[in-house]
Amino acid sequence: MFHGARSVFVVLGAALLCAGWMSATTLTTQCVTTATGCWQNSSYITGSPTELNFNTISNVDYPSGTTLSSTANSSIVFPITGPSSGPGELAGNTSSTKELVGGYIDIAMPTGGENAILLSLAGTGTITVTLSDGSVLSGSQGFFGFSVSHDVTWADITTTGSSVALNDFYYATSALTQDAGGGNPQPVPEATTLTLTCAGFLIALGGGRKLFLRRFV
Repeated sequence: MFHGARSVFVVLGAALLCAGWMSATTLTTQCVTTATGCWQNSSYITGSPTELNFNTISNVDYPSGTTLSSTANSSIVFPITGPSSGPGELAGNTSSTKELVGGYIDIAMPTGGENAILLSLAGTGTITVTLSDGSVLSGSQGFFGFSVSHDVTWADITTTGSSVALNDFYYATSALTQDAGGGNPQPVPEATTLTLTCAGFLIALGGGRKLFLRRFV
């Protein structure tokens, strides 16, 4: 009886673990107006957002990437990379507004990650932003905003066009209740995959429980 009860607790624990895996919440928004109307509201963030400093961008190529720092604290740095050669090579553009342009753009978050970001992106074709937890937002040029219930460590920007431009970036504190445990989660599978994974795990445990009971009860 003791062994049977222990098996039940194992299965229940696994069920709670799967429920925890599926508790992550992400708010996404995409608009072509202003940051205030798009993302800077109490549903997405708390307090005021902080902008990155684009004034350091020059009209040169950045084959090894570059960094943008926080306007509030220059020691908070966001490394940015893109193609190192060819027509889509990452480069600075200062003709109208200071921006980074590339065939794709990868942004690494500072140590510890961020849980709310807003990107101002321009370009032809469909632009897609993917976060390290698997959150995805696609649309035409404009503001792309995320608020996440955990920290993310990077954002990848791709386009179906020839290039994409990053011309503004804000970060803030997410208004969402943060997931238990903290830290930087691994990329999250899509919900159907995750559900099937958990279901399969529980079925396997259930099978093991039956075998366990046959052998020891």
